[in-house]
Amino acid sequence: MNARIRLVAVSTALLAPWCHAQGPDLELLPEDTTFVVHAEVQQVAQLLDLERILSRVRGGKSDLPRGRVRLEADVLQMIEDQWGVRPLRELRSVTLFGDKDFDEPTVMIRVSDEFDRLLDGMRDAGALRPELHAGLEFERLDGASLASALGVDDGGDHDGGGYVFVQPVNEGLAILVGERPRDLVHAARVLHGDALSVRHAHRPALEGRPGGQSIVFAELASSLEDLTRRTPASKIAGKVRRVVLDVTANGDSLGVVLAAETDSAEDARDVAAVIDGLRGLVSLAATEEHVPPFVAEALRSARADAAGTRVTVRFRFSIDELRTIVHEHADEAFR
Repeated sequence: MNARIRLVAVSTALLAPWCHAQGPDLELLPEDTTFVVHAEVQQVAQLLDLERILSRVRGGKSDLPRGRVRLEADVLQMIEDQWGVRPLRELRSVTLFGDKDFDEPTVMIRVSDEFDRLLDGMRDAGALRPELHAGLEFERLDGASLASALGVDDGGDHDGGGYVFVQPVNEGLAILVGERPRDLVHAARVLHGDALSVRHAHRPALEGRPGGQSIVFAELASSLEDLTRRTPASKIAGKVRRVVLDVTANGDSLGVVLAAETDSAEDARDVAAVIDGLRGLVSLAATEEHVPPFVAEALRSARADAAGTRVTVRFRFSIDELRTIVHEHADEAFR
């Protein structure tokens, strides 16, 4: 696992919002952002009771994901023991974003003020070391020093570390994570107040308007060709100019809304017809392949509606049934 992926994975697990789900904060995203994926991690963790799964990981005997997953779980406990911060209680959200020319998305983690105690502890241990880049202070993650502070023997597997940029925002901290400072400079300037954000841009590409109690939100404010750097093989896919995914928690169910913007009402009707056809095929296959009943039912009940140039697909999942499936798989993996 390379440094960026590991740093994101550990940071995501480390970092508890005491606020309602609200989607990505447009005040913190660069004005040229065209792609964003945002998750309210604490809400998802609470809905699925992921603390129980983590406890299973710590005590699990499965050989399949044991090495890395067990290590990360143990490290979380060591961090809590070492610096008195309960990692899973301090995370608010994780956001991945980029402009239309991005190679890899920028990662931003939102945490509570309490997480600053952990950062200070890592600095004192030499695990975070300041470096100046483009007039901004970044910090380099030193994996060897972190392992030493926690008393962990990682066999010298540090993968070169990574970089973070930390900025106080809205009763908490925003932390940019990446392999190289140059990949984070533009986003860091926005956080620092030296560059325009989506909220203050004259004509931003990104809309960023999730529904109430949104826990997962994604938007692609450009064509699929811009995202993939390839001409879509399907003519229908080539007609899509914007895609929005919004997952909201409502009582005992998750509502999923998938919307696509096209150039014309005719294109929207064509896209809706294709989606309905695919939905029928997938729901039939789901029944035959013994997919969980609540998933099959969601697929069967979904409908694609065209209104003007926009196509919208809506369906719902039972939270209880989804939680049961997640825990059954976890129990199987770590028993």
